[in-house]
Amino acid sequence: MDEKVQLLKGHVPDFLYENRKIYSVLSKGIHELSEEACLAFFEPLKLSLKIMLEEEKVKKEELALKEAASRAIAAFGTENQ
Repeated sequence: MDEKVQLLKGHVPDFLYENRKIYSVLSKGIHELSEEACLAFFEPLKLSLKIMLEEEKVKKEELALKEAASRAIAAFGTENQ
């Protein structure tokens, strides 16, 4: 599974790529892990999801900021001539 996630670099959140064990545990959890093991991994998984969602939010905000700056730069000069 580790190799498969490595192939997805750039397509999955950085945190997931850096912590590929998450995907492995989730995959095993459905089929192989005990209920106790799944419960023990719940909190780290919850924190990981928060990190990944925050990364995605920051990326979207940065993209919106860059787009706004690009539009402002493109409009500059056409309005002031």
